[in-house]
Amino acid sequence: QTLHFEKGNVVQDTPPLRDIGNGSDEAQEPVSAAIAQNVILTAWEDGGGSSVDVRGQLHYPNGSVIKANWIIAGGEDAQHSASVSHIKGSFLVSYADEAPPAQYAMVKTRFINEQNGNLQETFALSAPDADNWYPVSASNGQTRAFVGWGDGDAFSGVILAADGGTFSRTPARVYIAGIEQYHYHVAWIAALSRFIIVAKTGESAAACLVDLDGRAAPCVRGLPPLVREANIAVSDALIAYPTGARDLAFLRATTQTIRHTLTWPGNIHPQLKTITWPSTGVWGRFAPETGDAEDQQMLWAMNNKDSNEAIFLSLDTGFAWYPLYLPLVLK
Repeated sequence: QTLHFEKGNVVQDTPPLRDIGNGSDEAQEPVSAAIAQNVILTAWEDGGGSSVDVRGQLHYPNGSVIKANWIIAGGEDAQHSASVSHIKGSFLVSYADEAPPAQYAMVKTRFINEQNGNLQETFALSAPDADNWYPVSASNGQTRAFVGWGDGDAFSGVILAADGGTFSRTPARVYIAGIEQYHYHVAWIAALSRFIIVAKTGESAAACLVDLDGRAAPCVRGLPPLVREANIAVSDALIAYPTGARDLAFLRATTQTIRHTLTWPGNIHPQLKTITWPSTGVWGRFAPETGDAEDQQMLWAMNNKDSNEAIFLSLDTGFAWYPLYLPLVLK
């Protein structure tokens, strides 16, 4: 389904369209997508047959298909946990590969031509003798992308680059130790020219800013925890993500610091109190071009356990109600 914001309202461009599968297929998740101008690559983990593969579909926003339902990574053993980003000329599909030479699971990225879906390059990002899985990725929309993953204890990552038709990567680095697997995500902050990592560590979270060369500074701990397999939304240098049963946390970043500024408590928020974040699968974005960062709309989508459709939650960051509770939640 495609939708957009228009004068603060969510407009559904198309109804939900089931293009692949019958709704009862095995393991058609997680799903990830990225857009290049007017072309989208959607990729997902497909366990509906005799193997588990990463499949993709290259299409336009209106649903018309350029390249249909093909195996991006498959064959021996399982290829799973697709994450899609885009840099100039290429989609990047990152995934966990359990086939040899991996002894357990090895994170890889495939560069896919944005026009025709052809494979351009493959990089192995993690060591074959370790166990690394569930990659997440983000790009600066130009020639750099960050791909990160977990091994059950530490969050590591690399910078991938496309310059003049050639592809390269930095060495893998550990960015945050003591993480909870699957409870992490990354995003690009254009205002700071930095990537941001947020990962759950125990009962709280840690966050790091990463520059285009892969150097991290600053890193802070003690932030509200991130729920499992949820993305983080960014507008200017304002970061939002779901935390707790139905709460929403906000961070403010500069090149020197990351601060937790506000939490919307879901038990009293007029819209958040009507939902509960699912155990996995929450996605959010700030609506573009709707005003200042503190006066914007956000769209959050989540799995609906009772149907094959998503739940959409549109929020306004300029609520008149929250000054009543500001002393209780401001840090």
